[in-house]
Amino acid sequence: MVNELIKINETPLPKQMRDSHIPQVGDIYIYDYDYSIIRILSKVDGYNSYHYEKWSFSQNKWIPSERTTSVENSYYTLLLHPFEEVLKMCNECFDNPDFLQQLNFQEKDSTSLITQGDKLNFMLEESQLLQDKMESVQSLMRGRVKEMERMMSEKINSLAPILKSLRKTIYNIQEIVNILNAYIGEGVEVKQICEGEPALIDTPISIRQRILFMDEEVAIINSDGQGLDYQGKETFYEWLKDAKHRDIVLPEEKCVVVFKPKRFNHRYSNDAYTNSLLNRWNKHSFIVIRNGENIYSIESDNLCIYGSVMPTKAKLDEILSNEWHNEELKQEELDSLKFRSLFFCMIIQGLVDKSDIFKPIELNVNIVKGIGVNLIFDAEESLGTGIKDFKTWLKEKSGNICRGSRIIYVNGGTYLKYYYNDYSKPKPPKQGLYSVEEYEGKLLFRYNPENDYWWDWNGSHERKNRVSWVFDKYNAINYDEINVEELDVYLNDRTQRIYYVDILPLLLHLKREKLQEQQWEEAFKTSMTKYFLDKHNVVLRPELLDKAVKWWKMKVIFKRPLKQDDAKSWRMIEKYCLNNFI
Repeated sequence: MVNELIKINETPLPKQMRDSHIPQVGDIYIYDYDYSIIRILSKVDGYNSYHYEKWSFSQNKWIPSERTTSVENSYYTLLLHPFEEVLKMCNECFDNPDFLQQLNFQEKDSTSLITQGDKLNFMLEESQLLQDKMESVQSLMRGRVKEMERMMSEKINSLAPILKSLRKTIYNIQEIVNILNAYIGEGVEVKQICEGEPALIDTPISIRQRILFMDEEVAIINSDGQGLDYQGKETFYEWLKDAKHRDIVLPEEKCVVVFKPKRFNHRYSNDAYTNSLLNRWNKHSFIVIRNGENIYSIESDNLCIYGSVMPTKAKLDEILSNEWHNEELKQEELDSLKFRSLFFCMIIQGLVDKSDIFKPIELNVNIVKGIGVNLIFDAEESLGTGIKDFKTWLKEKSGNICRGSRIIYVNGGTYLKYYYNDYSKPKPPKQGLYSVEEYEGKLLFRYNPENDYWWDWNGSHERKNRVSWVFDKYNAINYDEINVEELDVYLNDRTQRIYYVDILPLLLHLKREKLQEQQWEEAFKTSMTKYFLDKHNVVLRPELLDKAVKWWKMKVIFKRPLKQDDAKSWRMIEKYCLNNFI
């Protein structure tokens, strides 16, 4: 009995048993990563690794593996308890969730002969072994769950191609339903904007490929410094009623043009979600149709056109040459383009067949086949107008700005002086005409902030001194390098309307300044010509006088208008003309 007591007291704990154990054939380990169960079959000669077999819960047997593994690392836990016993407990836990609660762990009878201190040791050892057994059962349960998940995942993956095919079929059916609804006019709203004489019966229907933007065509800048948005359609319709405007955007007698309210996002608030929600309507397409003097607006919630009404060659090349997409993805993109084009065509075909919008019209019009219609591919790449892009032109006119230049300030920049707080900062400069100075290699101009005050402990004070503003020359235009003819080109060229929010206020201000200066110069030249005829009995050549005026404005470092220092300018221009008359 003493020997039995000693044996019980010397039983090592699970951690001690695992740390001292050397792997042997038949040992069973639990892989901590996925809780798989392996049993060692043999050791690989010359290597610290083993052939093994793996327990399959679904097949309820050991399955040999072709791989080898090393179990002498922290990822493998030796199973100390009989596998059949732990497996039985695992399966009973699955069959009966209350199984563990029904277990009755009792003390062994031998403990009655053990002293009180040894009894405590015995209970501790039994507790540790029981906890380890329960953890082993838990690991097997997790392993069984993992295997079930893998099997379920494999079944789902095997069904994926079928599900994908079904989804595609359902999508195609839905698209066909939408196309049929478009033809019968389901969800299509028609509004007549203008009423008058229709075009002749033999006039073909012209469908333009290019999408136009409502705000760019109207080019109205609101008080918030932005253009029209989707809420300004009535303003757009009023603008269209003018025949001059109508002929610009709807040039053919019988034509179809797609519009969107805005190309760029409108800023409604500082909240990004609100902006995103409202700007969805700025990207929504609507159709404008002209038939002679009649104009109609067509809207549908399902109308979705992106880059152009009919896909451009560049768009098709982009899809087909995309190296990141396989053939299946490319085909899906092409199908999407096809369905969107068909939806648009069926809206127009339905209006041709079931409404009076295009009447009088020949009976054999087929939009899809192109019969009785004239497709105008104005969104394709072309040679262009030969006019430089506005941004390029602006940069060229800014490149030679230096000390003494007269500039039209656009935006950007900062104060030359450092201000400690916002209460002492002056108002930034407005767009306008300024004379450039230089300080320590920085270009700047000085301006008087209007109705501006600064604050200190004694209250507010009116700002009297001019403020120095440092700017980047590419945020300004060299005033003396441009003329009114150039300004008119960019004001009237509709291909540049993409920049209208920047173009219109700037160029209109420039034009006003130029025209006012021209008015002064013309009055000056008229007076000088009369003065030469009366005093010197000489008819002054216009080209000489033009040259003299330009010489006076540009001969000094700081360029100046003719109206500045009139007495001096009169005297020096007179002298210049006399010296160069012969």
